[in-house]
Amino acid sequence: GLVGSGLLMRLKQWDPKDLQLVYAIISALAIPFTMGSLHYCPTDTHAGVEVSYEQVLGASYNATSLPTLIGECNKGCGCTTAFYTPVCDGNITYFSPCHAGCSEVVMDENNTLIGYDYCTCTVSGTALPGVCGTTCPTTLWTSLAITTTGTIVGFAGFAAHAYIYQRVVSEVDRTLAQGVRSSVTRALGTLPAPIIFGWVIDKFCTVWRVSENGTQGNCWLYDIDSLMWWFIMLRVAMRTLSASCYFICWWIYPESNKKGEEADEMGDKDATKDEEERKLTQNND
Repeated sequence: GLVGSGLLMRLKQWDPKDLQLVYAIISALAIPFTMGSLHYCPTDTHAGVEVSYEQVLGASYNATSLPTLIGECNKGCGCTTAFYTPVCDGNITYFSPCHAGCSEVVMDENNTLIGYDYCTCTVSGTALPGVCGTTCPTTLWTSLAITTTGTIVGFAGFAAHAYIYQRVVSEVDRTLAQGVRSSVTRALGTLPAPIIFGWVIDKFCTVWRVSENGTQGNCWLYDIDSLMWWFIMLRVAMRTLSASCYFICWWIYPESNKKGEEADEMGDKDATKDEEERKLTQNND
């Protein structure tokens, strides 16, 4: 994208007004590719998080209640979320052997852990170490292709974006304009972006790490579906705002500036030509 953008700027001698339109169009074309994030691999279904233990065991279930990590099958086990040690039974993942209600560890002849037994929250009464896991090779490659194409399209306007700031101001103000642009970019982008996206990430945490003394730590599990939708909406909103601003700049940028710049360029060429003729005359003398 960067290489293509640079070559395009070299071949096409666009003025600032046209450059603003080019960048606005490229920014708008990059927006649909943001949807590539919707093609993501589904996460494991965790008992007590996405589904209740009653649903897993086929027991009576009150539809108005929400799944909780502590249920009737493990309420006397003293389970915590200090450590995430998932176990699997069928296609259901449990947060830990304790949350699966397991009371016995199964070892092989080499004293290696191979499973858990007497689990009161699993259908089979046993559990295997680790998450159940999901496979989605097609989704992965589809998402990778869409996001890669979107990245190339997005960076295709980078040279135009950088060139605009050097052309819409006079030559003596270009250094100042570059400094102001960098300051505004950091003030409106670099600083608030981690705060906004961090808030969104924390908002959709479903299981927090809570130590034995009650201290809250990092997040173990997330509501991936809601989190991805929020990420996409934020990115689409920001990209749409950016493209709209450049369309507005292109619309209000006066044609007189365009003509003035063309005159300045012709004047610079004439001045350069006169200087070369003067030096040639001095050499002949």
